Amino acid sequence: MSNLTVIHQQEVLGQGFKVYGTVEDPLFLAKDVANWIEHTNLTMMLKQVDSEEKIKHNLGVNNNYTQVGHGGLRENTEFWFLTEEGIYELLMLSRKPIAKQWR
Repeated sequence: MSNLTVIHQQEVLGQGFKVYGTVEDPLFLAKDVANWIEHTNLTMMLKQVDSEEKIKHNLGVNNNYTQVGHGGLRENTEFWFLTEEGIYELLMLSRKPIAKQWR
């Protein structure tokens, strides 16, 4: 499996927003999504998402998240990513005010 790279980056509602993968199949780092919607338990959040809407993938060594001070993630390690449908599912399930703004 090849390493994912950032294909798009911007700020939305005051939150850093990175899109990985391809334009046709965008992926979002689950850790980022948890932060965006103020979900405190990543494991529980991932259990709410169907298996088709999440994937483990490698970030690789040349990613901002693997550099010191940028999220504390280790290089060449697999991380959970969500599909676009997975994000929508979480947003619809969340009662947090920030999730309502993202909708």
